[in-house]
Amino acid sequence: SLLQEMSESKEKVLLLKAPNEDKSVDPYQEVLEKVGFEVNLIPVIQFNFVRSVELGEKLKSPSEYAAMVLTSKRAVEAVKNACPDQTLLDNWKGKPVYVVGQATSRAVQNLLGLSSVGAESGSAEVLATIIKDDLKDTGKILFPKGNLAKVKLIHIV
Repeated sequence: SLLQEMSESKEKVLLLKAPNEDKSVDPYQEVLEKVGFEVNLIPVIQFNFVRSVELGEKLKSPSEYAAMVLTSKRAVEAVKNACPDQTLLDNWKGKPVYVVGQATSRAVQNLLGLSSVGAESGSAEVLATIIKDDLKDTGKILFPKGNLAKVKLIHIV
């Protein structure tokens, strides 16, 4: 019967996105499979950390900075990649680490062992206001970012 043929030959779906880093099933994949699709997850983006040595050198000198700003999980990963020595990262514990969003805040805690400020800000613009109010122009800010980071944050601060 036609119904039997349809159940035997599943429609195929290609999901073009990175797999979850915790190796859990992707929520889109899960939903599509539940309704009968055969799903293949294809990663389409590869991240390369550049200037890691330079970032590592900056991370060794927290006394030169008033704070650090991390606006994405990738930025947190870049810091961890540039400074795998936890004792060096621990030297940042006295400095504010500003973040946008809960996911970045969790990454800062889990990967760097640091506390963060601004997780509830929700946008670079709101975070910039928080930083400006907190720091009152008291020094340099370390802002490791990718080439797609919001320019507004830099201009406001």
